[in-house]
Amino acid sequence: MFDRNALRALPTGADRRSLLEACDERGCLFISNPADGVIVTRAAGFMSTALAEQWVQSVEPVWKQAPKLYVFNDWEKMDAYESNARKRLTEWVLSHRTQMAGAWFLTGSRMVAMGVAAAGAATALAGVSMHASLDRRTWQRLLEDRLSQR
Repeated sequence: MFDRNALRALPTGADRRSLLEACDERGCLFISNPADGVIVTRAAGFMSTALAEQWVQSVEPVWKQAPKLYVFNDWEKMDAYESNARKRLTEWVLSHRTQMAGAWFLTGSRMVAMGVAAAGAATALAGVSMHASLDRRTWQRLLEDRLSQR
């Protein structure tokens, strides 16, 4: 089981209003809704299709309330994912493309960054931009800026 304390700290308030805390044999996923229109996810280990499905289900009520949704994903501790998990999350983004302002990913894995790039190619055609970064400071600053606007 993954120790949540192994995750690095988020900006103040970014983990408020928890939507999901889920773990399976290989990975964990934590989701919060710290401000209207802002989703913050944290993934560690392996992203299974089952965890991706829980992601979709837990944020469903949030997208119904927000005119635009900003999604920040701290996936620095995620090592790998099932291709069906990436497909499921990409499908969700595409089905909500009119409400997606964008998605920002922090990743510590080049493989995960490549998966984000692949998904980003599909979503860009629909007008949704996805940004992957290996730089925690830059990603956190973008999240802090978004939270301060709320």
